[in-house]
Amino acid sequence: MYLSKTLIRDVAIVTTLPPGSYTVGGSGVGATSGTALVELYVVP
Repeated sequence: MYLSKTLIRDVAIVTTLPPGSYTVGGSGVGATSGTALVELYVVP
């Protein structure tokens, strides 16, 4: 599968969250659906 670099949109959010369970939601243009990769890191 080939993805054009002009179509890739990277977003980073740096924040402090208290311990707990979280849900990530996303949406596309025109209420489309797709697949998202969500990665969480502990930063010292």
